[in-house]
Amino acid sequence: MFMLYIYGTVFNNASIVESSLKSLDKIKCRKKFLIVDNFSTDNTYEILIRLKNIYDIEIRRVKCSRGMGRQLAMEMAYNESDDMDIFMQVDLDTIYNDKFISLFNSFLINIDDNSVAFNFICRKRVNFSVPWRDLNYGEDFERMARFLKNGYIVYKVPEYNKIANNQHAIKRERRYASGLKYLKRILHNNIDLIRGYGVSNYKLFKKFFKSAGFKKRSYIFVFLIYLFVKISGLKIYNYGDFLNNEYVNSNSLNICSYFNFKHCSCGKTLADGKYRT
Repeated sequence: MFMLYIYGTVFNNASIVESSLKSLDKIKCRKKFLIVDNFSTDNTYEILIRLKNIYDIEIRRVKCSRGMGRQLAMEMAYNESDDMDIFMQVDLDTIYNDKFISLFNSFLINIDDNSVAFNFICRKRVNFSVPWRDLNYGEDFERMARFLKNGYIVYKVPEYNKIANNQHAIKRERRYASGLKYLKRILHNNIDLIRGYGVSNYKLFKKFFKSAGFKKRSYIFVFLIYLFVKISGLKIYNYGDFLNNEYVNSNSLNICSYFNFKHCSCGKTLADGKYRT
């Protein structure tokens, strides 16, 4: 039987981290949580220590970006895991509902050595073949685009918000910093967003500005950040004549229709079956 390694990074999530873990505990298989705490200052780390034995949690404290934290978290299980084991990334400021659990269970019936699904669910070999970039924003689309470029089949869930409630994450930046530190963090996030989305030229910048949902009055500010990234020589992770988010959305398969998981994103019947190991 496979082992499920659930990994993620966390910072100042004291108000929700226990509920997030509890929601994932509904997955009924052998599992272990691998968590990198980015030196939380609000009792998050102490809560994780208290829950360590209840949920089988391994914790490290490292000052890092979100992408690097996820990479370090999953690496905790590299030596102890087997090729058939499953890895899954999670955000610990998110509540995963019964629809998420059902869809997870259903996907495992069909998982193979060429599949990557929502929350980067995949086997060990696949997982470690595409490491996370050291980015604080845009890291998800960048990594998924590389999975596609490397020939893996990627499955996405339509209306993801119906299987995972991440409303708490919307205000995470205000929770992480204030004052000048907040402004510095926003600047850094936008730099990483441009790099992670693969904004390598002005044509793609115009698409990026529109797709990222910026307000029109922020155009000059965002454009100056784009110019800074270009001039500074920071690596922009682009894999073609498209933004990484466009590439992922155009080339990923709708997991619900592909596997005939009826109404999986709106909470009705899902495919039934046992775990495939």
